[in-house]
Order: sequence, then C-alpha cells, then structure tokens
Amino acid sequence: MCFMPPSIWVKVPYWDVVDIIEFEEPKKFVALRFGYYRLKDGKLRWASQTTLTEPLEVYKKLFVKAAREIGIFRNFLRTVLKEAISQTNISLSK
Repeated sequence: MCFMPPSIWVKVPYWDVVDIIEFEEPKKFVALRFGYYRLKDGKLRWASQTTLTEPLEVYKKLFVKAAREIGIFRNFLRTVLKEAISQTNISLSK
C-alpha cells in the first residue's frame, strides 16, 4: 500500500492510497485500487465511497492507450518513471 499525505490546498485532510488487492474468487487475479483515507476524530479511516479497482491488465491497457493518445499523459508517465528510477535502485528490467 502506498499513502500520500494530504495536499496543502484542501481544507479536509485526505490521504490518497494506491494498493494491490489479491482476489481468490470467482477466479484468482491481482487488482490495483485507488482510494483515500480521511482523518476523522483523530483517526485515519477508509473514506472512499467508491474506488477505481481493476485487474492489473485492465490498467495496463488503459495506460498504454492513454499514453498513445494523450501527449500530456505520456510525458507524465515518462517523468514518473524517470523520478522513480533516479530515487531508488530500480531499473526497468525488473
């Protein structure tokens, strides 16, 4: 699970979350979920009424299609990968 602290521009603190969910039934698959937590009564609580949750293959197809069709998205993905690689000891071959 990956948390992002709340943005300074929002009045109510929300923590964006990306996590992986492994489903066993009706068939086994791995999904990526985007949601958020909210600070309420001093506790972080799951607050997403709805989430974006799809199998990894669906997101892969969507991201490839968007990268081909939307230049800003393609540049965004390049920037993300460049930063991730420069800030860690990962490579694209892993």
